[in-house]
Amino acid sequence: MNDNKNLPSFLVIGATKAGTTWLYQRLAKHKELWLPPVKELHYFDTLYPLPEFKKNSSNQKKYVFDSILANLRRHVMSKENSDRDYITYLTDIIKEPIFSLEWYISCFNHNHAKGKVCGEVTPSYATLPSDGILYLKKILPNVKIIYILRDPVERAVSHVKMLAKFRAENNKEVDLISLCDSPRVIASSNYKSIIPLWRKHFNDQNLIIMPFEKIKYDPKGFLKSIKEFLLLDNDFDDFNLTKKENESINIDLPPEVMKKLESKFKEQQDYFFQEFGNKLFFTNDKHD
Repeated sequence: MNDNKNLPSFLVIGATKAGTTWLYQRLAKHKELWLPPVKELHYFDTLYPLPEFKKNSSNQKKYVFDSILANLRRHVMSKENSDRDYITYLTDIIKEPIFSLEWYISCFNHNHAKGKVCGEVTPSYATLPSDGILYLKKILPNVKIIYILRDPVERAVSHVKMLAKFRAENNKEVDLISLCDSPRVIASSNYKSIIPLWRKHFNDQNLIIMPFEKIKYDPKGFLKSIKEFLLLDNDFDDFNLTKKENESINIDLPPEVMKKLESKFKEQQDYFFQEFGNKLFFTNDKHD
């Protein structure tokens, strides 16, 4: 399907609140790679949402549209870095119909993408149902999948904090207990369903599962694994590797909220440690 088209060779599918923004920033700066200027294109999960997310498609469309528009405005206002081709590219991908296959192809139709390894980062792709993954493989038959895992309780805690921050910034009521039951929070920590499904469709040569802990304790080693997985010749720039991106609101969740999250995701946490445990997430080299 990607004959003569500069479509992605790799996707970062998640998990939400597991370092995907940090990785996007590093991938976008690698000289052999090219990523669209907007993190999270939401193409596949808008076409194939889980039932509980069908009503969110308009929100995703607004996010993508607003992100492209903000990028376009910044570039037009920049007197030093004005690039007419880039402005044309952004103008083209902001046109309707967003989320058509033609639109998705156009997101990678930039002169700077030619001859480079293209990819994109959309964490919610991890929650695609089986038919969505099959469609993804039809469009991108040789794509490589990068999935960063984080302890499901810790991930949910960070997700709840992010949602609380978003609601506060939009002058909405923040009910932390109800946020624990958010469908997106639940789905994104549902490793027991997510991992076997992706493993069913992708083998170890095309699917790499990486530990969030390694970003914190060994970011160079983390990026070395990504370099080898993507068969890149050059190393990643090691400048500012420990810089945090997209931090959640700095609050301590009340004990009752923590207790609810720990109870809600106990089964997922048991699966997480049983499946990976010390083999992947708590290796002896993490303090090197």
